[in-house]
Amino acid sequence: MKNLHNYFIYLLVFVSLLVIGASANKITVFTIGDSTMCLYDTTNAKHQRGWAQMLPQFFNSDVKIVDAARGGRSSKSFVKEGLWKKVLEEIKPGDYVFIQFAHNDEKKDTAIGTQPWQQYSDYLKLYVEQTRQKGGIPILFTPIVRRYFDSTGHITLRGQHDMLPGDSLGNYPMAMRYVAKGMNVPLIDLTTKTKQLVDSYGPEKSKELYITTDKTHPTMLGATEIAKLAIEGLREQKIGLVKYLNPNFQLKEN
Repeated sequence: MKNLHNYFIYLLVFVSLLVIGASANKITVFTIGDSTMCLYDTTNAKHQRGWAQMLPQFFNSDVKIVDAARGGRSSKSFVKEGLWKKVLEEIKPGDYVFIQFAHNDEKKDTAIGTQPWQQYSDYLKLYVEQTRQKGGIPILFTPIVRRYFDSTGHITLRGQHDMLPGDSLGNYPMAMRYVAKGMNVPLIDLTTKTKQLVDSYGPEKSKELYITTDKTHPTMLGATEIAKLAIEGLREQKIGLVKYLNPNFQLKEN
């Protein structure tokens, strides 16, 4: 009886070690950003979702998604509030960090707002540098568009986060593109991709992609479509993460 008891103890320890080992071998994708990306209560009446919230269904069990995005945060406040520090402490070599900011960087509140070619760019560089120092892989995502249409039925420049039309000084996606190029960071241009998506739906039907109370936050449908665009972007960039895609989801081949 004692030998049988010992056998079960050894078996329990062995299984526990296997579970721990499997967990340790998982690739973790940390997502940092704002309310268009973060987690929402799935029972909320608005059917509101963040696009990063929809990512787990696209990957197999070797990938763990940690959605660390928070509503109302900018590239600056995410650092100032200590949210980035918590993520940074968890990053291990081979993990990915998906970075999308701009919606709240546009605010005039100096505690949150940044200028595209100054603090915004500096904070993006900080995320990239510190992720790499931990052995992680940073991926930059330009911000999704807001549902602001012009008289021709297309998303306006302001909807594309170009806050000073005709002047690149106010263009957040352009600033991120320059950071990506200068630091050799993979970039997924969600601004361009979501503009094409929302333009294709048009002013009326595109209401299905955003919650009824504003023109910024996606519904479950919108978040899912945006997540698909993010995955397409990873494929286009030939990011190693794509080998862990769930084969049950057949996305457009490029």
